[in-house]
Amino acid sequence: MESIEFVPLELDEGGEYFDKYNTADFLTRRGLSEVATGALASEILERFRSLSARYGAEVKIRGERAFIEINGNN
Repeated sequence: MESIEFVPLELDEGGEYFDKYNTADFLTRRGLSEVATGALASEILERFRSLSARYGAEVKIRGERAFIEINGNN
């Protein structure tokens, strides 16, 4: 059986440095992502599991990653 691994990401909205840069420089920094950890990772993964359940997908969370097992016999 194969699976898909999901990594929770935190996107930088840039709020803390909006006033420090001109528009072009701000836009080059905004939206950069980092791997989420700790409580934020758990919150993201639990929300992902909840939303996925509506579509019948079973998401398993292990540590700070989520997995969906794929049955190749469909």
